Amino acid sequence: MDIKLLLGKRIREYRKKYNMTQFQLAEKADLSEETVKNIELSRCWTSDKNLAKLTKALQVDIHCLF
Repeated sequence: MDIKLLLGKRIREYRKKYNMTQFQLAEKADLSEETVKNIELSRCWTSDKNLAKLTKALQVDIHCLF
C-alpha cells in the first residue's frame, strides 16, 4: 500500500475513534482544516512538524500511523 494512502487512512481512523471532525482535529493540532482533509485524502505528503502535531492531537505514537 502507498505510504500516503496508509497515513491518510490511519489518521482518519484515529480521528473517528475519538469522535472528532476534521475541523476539531485541525484546531487541536493547530493546523488548517484543509491540511487535515488533504492528508486524509492522500492528496499531499505532510511535513514532520505537521505529523508531530497530528500525533500529539490524536495521542498516538507516530509508529501507529504506519
